Amino acid sequence: MNLFKEFVSKLVDNGYSLRSIRIIGAEKELRNKLARISISRFCKTMGINRGSFYQMIQGKRAIPLDVLLKLNLQTNNFRFIIKNSNVPIKIPIQLSPELSYLVGLLRDGTVVNEKNNEYTIAFYSKFKEALEYPKKLLEKIFKIKVKIKRFGDVWGIRIRSLTLYLFFKLMFQVPQNQSVWNTPELIKMGDSEVVKAYISGFWDAEGSCPQFKDKVVIPKENISIGFSQKNKESLQFIKEFLEKNGIATTEIYWNERKWVLKIRRQSFLDFIDFIQPHNPIKLMRLQKVRKIFSL
Repeated sequence: MNLFKEFVSKLVDNGYSLRSIRIIGAEKELRNKLARISISRFCKTMGINRGSFYQMIQGKRAIPLDVLLKLNLQTNNFRFIIKNSNVPIKIPIQLSPELSYLVGLLRDGTVVNEKNNEYTIAFYSKFKEALEYPKKLLEKIFKIKVKIKRFGDVWGIRIRSLTLYLFFKLMFQVPQNQSVWNTPELIKMGDSEVVKAYISGFWDAEGSCPQFKDKVVIPKENISIGFSQKNKESLQFIKEFLEKNGIATTEIYWNERKWVLKIRRQSFLDFIDFIQPHNPIKLMRLQKVRKIFSL
């Protein structure tokens, strides 16, 4: 599936016109295409102000998607922005494991339309170093600049962008209420590496294992590894995929606050080999569990 084309299709289905979808960085291709075409006639045909069109050719204004499509120009190699949005992003063409990891990580993130009509995508952690990898991925995938900042007692990445908000909301069905967020359809359709990366991001967001505080000895029989989440279906999907890969899990149960899925003790080492955490704190904890259960 071409994510760029699918995203445009979903935007149109949700009331956005091709004229309101803009492309940044395609002015050179546009100039070359118009070399043998009357600009005045083209502007009249498209219903575009000639002065505004010259600004597009010079790279001073974003180019409406319908203009590029009319000229049969490739559009998915450039940055993308919705009219009245202020942060252009690159739309990925394919669902990569890296993008899938970010979707999983959003299980402890937010994709929200705030009261002041600010559209926000955010990731938070108590540990600044846990946000270095998602920062790298956001910059690589979407070609945006990202900063890790302090927000009260946590560190966070907060991006205010209507375009990025719509990408996650429409492509991965991310709601404002996590309890109703089932496994995204694109993830279900993904190959094993895509699903594995999604589960790794999910675990970095909502996975649990002992913290191993200094001088506190945890009996081996009290060590547990698992996932917790307010949405039961999302854990059922993980359970089924892990078990298909030979990792034994418990039944999913409600602990008065969230649904919980745990890895059975005999599969701890297999799970540690399977999961690919990029949160260095959780990776360190898993390595300690590995050491204990390898004895």
